[in-house]
Amino acid sequence: MPENKIVNDTSEINIGIITPQALVNRTQETLKNFPNFKPIFRVIDSETVIPDITQELMNDVEVLIFTEYNAYKSVKKEINFTIP
Repeated sequence: MPENKIVNDTSEINIGIITPQALVNRTQETLKNFPNFKPIFRVIDSETVIPDITQELMNDVEVLIFTEYNAYKSVKKEINFTIP
């Protein structure tokens, strides 16, 4: 008879989150449902050079999340993503 084994995965996934200040709290609240995610936030505004912070984050994270489509769309035109 097969044994029931419990697997505890304690690995962390570093995720870069590029977001305006208005969405930081909501994003943090949502991420509480994913305890293995270790978020690294970069807050953007109208003067932020988003491709630069995106390129910088890609060196430190395994996944990128843009909370605004327009920010993602503008960066997608300028850089090739090396991570999902």
